[in-house]
Amino acid sequence: MGGYGSGRPGWKSNTRDYLRLDIRYLARRGFLSPGSASSLSWSFGGESRSTIDVRAQPGSVVLNYRVRPCGGEWTPVQEIVDIIQVPCRYGGTRPMGLCPGCGRRVLVLYGRRYFRCRACHGLAYSSQSEMERDRMMNRAHKLRERLGGEPGMGSWTQKPKWMRWATYERMVDEIHALEEGSIALLMWDKWLKRPGGRG
Repeated sequence: MGGYGSGRPGWKSNTRDYLRLDIRYLARRGFLSPGSASSLSWSFGGESRSTIDVRAQPGSVVLNYRVRPCGGEWTPVQEIVDIIQVPCRYGGTRPMGLCPGCGRRVLVLYGRRYFRCRACHGLAYSSQSEMERDRMMNRAHKLRERLGGEPGMGSWTQKPKWMRWATYERMVDEIHALEEGSIALLMWDKWLKRPGGRG
């Protein structure tokens, strides 16, 4: 994984290549409550990749972690992410972070040396670099997970008790259509690449 400025001209880095700090996750775990302290870890291939300490104070969270620029010495970094409460349409509020770089309201920050919003890092979503058939299959997997099932073709997903039958049947139809479409694109791609094909 290259550093800043590496790669082909015009090629955007991908959100998948950065650590992802989700404000909604912090809120669900109670990590935004003033006085709380916790550690977040990211793993890759079963091994710990990065760890940061998160300490909440009124109106913000303090991030403490270490970076190693260009393979040099480890350097401590402390960042403060302001947290605001944004009114919801039907009442109540939800927390959002303010990007330390540009002040934009965000739900997710992406980190390498510093945690910033997607725009500050100039990142593309991972789905923007996937092929159409991969996007279709990933969408099908996410729908299966929403129904309480496992991702992957052939896994059975039964209707959740709280869901209406019409909604469940619509989601199942969409899953099957996405999977069939993905397979059709895969077969077409293989046909184009075969000897005598058009590709």
